Amino acid sequence: MSIVPPVWYLRRECPSCGQGSSLTYLKCDSCGSLHLVCEEEQLEFLDCSTTDFATRVLDNTCRICLNVNCLSTAASDDLQSLGYEPIDYQ
Repeated sequence: MSIVPPVWYLRRECPSCGQGSSLTYLKCDSCGSLHLVCEEEQLEFLDCSTTDFATRVLDNTCRICLNVNCLSTAASDDLQSLGYEPIDYQ
């Protein structure tokens, strides 16, 4: 049996697609870096502390360590390490 971790979405509107519940974080399994992405548009925000429009197309490559196919769903603890409270995501 395979256990799939939950996907946590921020409770705010994405400035790229204009929808709620499309902003999520991915974590690099190689270097541990966190990546803020819009699942709807498949875009990664280059500064994960803000949702300005500096983005790149999400290609499952970590832009920090450059490893390929290393991005997976970030855990609740990862979001809290960035200062989010459980009320900020669902």
